[in-house]
Amino acid sequence: MKKIKIKDREIRRQRLVFVAYNLLSYMLVFMILGMITVFAVDRYFYKGAREEIQREARKLEFSSFLLTENDTNYRKMVLYFDENGRMVEGTALTYIPTRINIRVVDVIRQEVFVSGGLEKLEHHYLTLLVRTNMEDAPYAKIYLNIDGEYSARNTVITVYLICVVSIFILSIAASYMMSSRTIKPIVSNLEKQLNFVSDASHELRTPLAIIQSKLENILTDSNKTVYEVSEDLAVSLKELNRLTKLTSDLLVLARDDQQRIDLNLEIININQLIKETIEPFEEIAEIQEKKFVYSGQDVNLKVDKNKIYQLLIILLDNALTYTNAGDGIHIDLSAYQNEILIEVKDTGIGINENSLDKVFERFYREDKARNRDTGGNGLGLSIAKTIVTHHKGRIMAEVNYPKGTVFKVYLPKMK
Repeated sequence: MKKIKIKDREIRRQRLVFVAYNLLSYMLVFMILGMITVFAVDRYFYKGAREEIQREARKLEFSSFLLTENDTNYRKMVLYFDENGRMVEGTALTYIPTRINIRVVDVIRQEVFVSGGLEKLEHHYLTLLVRTNMEDAPYAKIYLNIDGEYSARNTVITVYLICVVSIFILSIAASYMMSSRTIKPIVSNLEKQLNFVSDASHELRTPLAIIQSKLENILTDSNKTVYEVSEDLAVSLKELNRLTKLTSDLLVLARDDQQRIDLNLEIININQLIKETIEPFEEIAEIQEKKFVYSGQDVNLKVDKNKIYQLLIILLDNALTYTNAGDGIHIDLSAYQNEILIEVKDTGIGINENSLDKVFERFYREDKARNRDTGGNGLGLSIAKTIVTHHKGRIMAEVNYPKGTVFKVYLPKMK
């Protein structure tokens, strides 16, 4: 049966959608962090300057007006202005504006000669305009040089922006790589689901078609007795039983897909459970002229009794189905420090080595051995694996040389 595969074009489209959403999330985070960073940097770098200029403003309230030359090397400068906003004569410097400019940070440009040429230098000042009680100079404006803070602030913001751009570029590559890893299990599970639905539909169609055909044969000639149509009825009942088992198995696997299988754990004697399970199979094996041997030791284990019983039924039924008269079936129970091992060995027709990893797939049948003539639907070993997995164990199939198959079940000793 052809397996369903999702097109590469759809996978690429979903990957690009994932990358786009991921990058939008990164951009939103970076924008928020950027605003917080700029706000925090401004408060941190200008905090000392703001406190200093406030102290200078409080001093002016108690000082008298005195015209003095401002030393351009000083960090602080105080300039006085009249009622019209013009600077009082004798306080202005060549690069200080002659009118009041009320801003948090003033950028003042100064023309200086450097290496024989004229160059404009920018100075940054934190300013504060205060009212004085002097008639000739009712206003005073404090200039506090913050070139150092301004340069450091810009350096921090520049480094942050470089980091943001670098991280954003890396996030594009990381998002694309992560999308590949993220979407791979999703695609795998979706393909399994689609194949499961397709295979289940195919398996259900066959018994339903047979039942419909047999019932139509009965209805075409209503004069036939029950004895005359007994063969058609027997075939229909057989297919109904097969259909019932198939739907039951599908329900188990559907619950496993939804993680709805609950285990009723209890401490039981595994040795005793195996003996009880193989008792009816021994009689069947004797009728079919097959050798049936069990060896084990008393081992107590905390498991779901009904689920382990179902697991054993699947393995034993599988062994009986695919062995011929004269073949042998051996069941061994061994105990180790942290786990137990249940082995079901047969000398039957065996499984091809290339198919050993596939026998636990749903609806898988090997061409020669796994066919509908045996009455199986290819779900038994899948259910067995589900049971073992929910017990945190592992199951594997191996070749039993010179012929036959070995199924090994490892179950941990839960504390």
